[in-house]
Amino acid sequence: MLYQDFFKDKKITLMGLGLLGRGLGDARFLAKYSKELTVTDLKTEEELKTSIEKLKDFQNIKFVLGEHREEDFKNTDMIVKGNGVPLKNKFIEIAEKNKIPVYMSTALFISFLDNNKKVIGITGTKGKTTVSHMINFVLNELGEETLLAGNIPGLSTLEQIEKVSKNENIKYIILELDSWQLQGFAYQKISPPVAIFTNFFEDHLNYYPSMNEYFLDKANIFLYQKEEDKLFLGEKNISDWMGKLKSEPKSEIVFLDELKKINLKIPGEHNQKNANLVLEVLKTEGFSEKDILKSLEKFQAVSGRLELFWEIEGKRV
Repeated sequence: MLYQDFFKDKKITLMGLGLLGRGLGDARFLAKYSKELTVTDLKTEEELKTSIEKLKDFQNIKFVLGEHREEDFKNTDMIVKGNGVPLKNKFIEIAEKNKIPVYMSTALFISFLDNNKKVIGITGTKGKTTVSHMINFVLNELGEETLLAGNIPGLSTLEQIEKVSKNENIKYIILELDSWQLQGFAYQKISPPVAIFTNFFEDHLNYYPSMNEYFLDKANIFLYQKEEDKLFLGEKNISDWMGKLKSEPKSEIVFLDELKKINLKIPGEHNQKNANLVLEVLKTEGFSEKDILKSLEKFQAVSGRLELFWEIEGKRV
């Protein structure tokens, strides 16, 4: 599917602009290819002025700020929902009642990819950022051109389709996926062909009414996989939660059983698990264990995650 054709002559409502950059990138992209874009956010114009200023050159954007209006969810061709918007939302329900399709940025991005792009999706309560960056780093070290996107601060995944479409050398798309982004996968009934589920613990219960509903969003990373796809599990308890689902995954499931000791620059048993997941995934992609390990040994900590600042008298800070 060509993304230019998908949005051409469409009226679109973008629900959620925000200040962190993802909504801004989505708005910029959608305004570029659609007929008319309504950007609606509960934040006021004053609160969003830095984002609005960056969109001033688009004449086809209409802002509805400080409120949401029912008409913007009925008189439109599609809704693009921001990550933080709950599924059980009055205005999303209005759209669905009026048979208006509801999409999310990252899932839309995947639907526009050519078949020669390999998507590796990573989720989990903890570790998904490190695993995503590890895979991206190792693949680059092994000579592969990649795109790292998804749950990346300030980056609109949808906007990256322009870059990917123009660069035939990009083979691997590495997507860090939080539970909210994965809601969009359920809308479109898609899952990445290579899925990694690092672990599952209590979290985000200020948003989700139960752990079960939290898991159901996470499970979208594998629910729509095909038989030829692969699902890598970092912890056994994930399979216990999977047993509560109405249907079992169709894909091949690979458990992380024995940990191979890897000489990493970053400390912690959890990072040994992260690195072993990367090792297993990339071995199935045809890369040699020796080359993967050599690259993993060079990997530095992701910013804000166990970074070594200095060492004084044997103490590391």
